[in-house]
Parts: sequence; C-alpha cells; structure tokens
Amino acid sequence: MDGSILSKAKLLEASRDFVCARLVTYESDKEDEFLKKIGGSHQYEVANTTFVLLAPNGKTKLTRAGRAPRQTFRGDDSGLSGLLSEMKRIAKKYPGNGKTIGEQTPYLVDVRRALNVAACDNQPLVVVSVADKTKLQKVEDAVAQLAWSPEFRGRYAFVQSDSVSELAKVKNLPKDIDKENSVFVVQPGVYGLTGKVISASESIDKEDLQKTLQAGLKSFTKNPMSRRELMAGVRKNIEWDAENPESRVEKERSRNRRRGR
Repeated sequence: MDGSILSKAKLLEASRDFVCARLVTYESDKEDEFLKKIGGSHQYEVANTTFVLLAPNGKTKLTRAGRAPRQTFRGDDSGLSGLLSEMKRIAKKYPGNGKTIGEQTPYLVDVRRALNVAACDNQPLVVVSVADKTKLQKVEDAVAQLAWSPEFRGRYAFVQSDSVSELAKVKNLPKDIDKENSVFVVQPGVYGLTGKVISASESIDKEDLQKTLQAGLKSFTKNPMSRRELMAGVRKNIEWDAENPESRVEKERSRNRRRGR
C-alpha cells in the first residue's frame, strides 16, 4: 500500500462514498486487459501499480491513470489534498441512491494472494476455513458484520479457504481445533509468502468471533519490510511467482529498484 496517501484517515473517510477495487496485478488475464484499457500499462505491458478514479459505469475515466495518486495529484503532501478535493467533487456528482445491497465480506482471491496482500498492507489476515455449508453461512454473516463495523473496518484483510491444503503456508495452526471449520487470524510473513496463526476460533457466535479478531489485533505486530530484509530477500532469490509473469523488462526494473540502482 502507498502508505504516504492510501492509509491516511482523511482518505479512508472519503473513500466510503466510493467503491474501492484492488486488482490483482499479474494474476488475471481479464484484469490485465482492463488495466491496459484504462491506461495502466507502459510499453504494452501492465504496470505493477495503477491508480485511477472511474465513473459508476466502471469504464469512464474521471482522472488520468497513473502509477500512484501522487502522480495524478501532485503537491507537497504527495497529492493527498488534490485527491481529496477531486473525490469530494465526484461524490457530489454521483451521490448514489442511498440503498445498500447487503454486507459482504471483502474477500481476497485465495490464501496465497491474501498472504501477499496482507504483508504488503501490513495488516493481519482473517482466514475463514469452514467446510460445513450451514456453519459457513452463519460464520460469513457474522464476519461480514464485523468486517464493516467501526472497530475492524479497514484493519484486516479477509480470505475464504476452500481446502486445508491452502493452509500449507500458514504455520502455528492449533492442533486442538478443526482446521476445516474454524476462523484464523494470521500474521503474514515479511515477504508475504507464509504466515502464522495468532488467534483462532471454532465458534459461529458473533461475540466469540469478535473476541478472536480483537485478540488478533492485540497480538499482531506491524512489520514493514526494512532495507536490510529487502536486500536479504534479494540475496536469497526470494521472489513472488505470479500466474501471469512480469515482463522481462518490468522484472529487471523491479530488481534494479530493490538493489538501489
């Protein structure tokens, strides 16, 4: 996450008038094509970061597409004031109808990608691993309400696990609870490839799950990657293997940036 802007309290508040979509760069052919259409590419290759504000139709660009908000809205505050001003103007132009479809948990695609996103955003990850369909619906209803509550809104990443095999990269799984019918709070590893359980619950009760998420936040340790850890990862050839590999040019640029060239 662009910590200079996207995690600011004022922007988080303003974003509630918008639908915020985080695309999975290099992980989806359809999203690759969409990013190219809105200008999220260079030299015919999809860029690894893209920012743009779109109209409700999801197609019309209301701002110029750039690698980050600070490229579109320049200023001493990395473009924050310009972005907030534009978001306020756009929200007035498209006020919405005041209706809500219902609360849904903002799930990421799968555990593999969720670990990476949570590590990048420096957030704990809630993993819903429930095979029983009846129990799953009750758990999801409770988790959705908690995810959008003032206490937890914006403080967690969420993912639903379809199988225990997806949890292979998650360490410290409690031995005394059913791994196929539990909710786990995970501390992502510094490189976003692994994680460890810091809180867990088999309960479907909303209050019990609330306590599990509270315990997770209490145990979670913010761990932004240091330059030393970054260089150690380079030396160990630790890399993210995307479904749609980066272009040779983009991958070489990324390596050079990490090495300070």
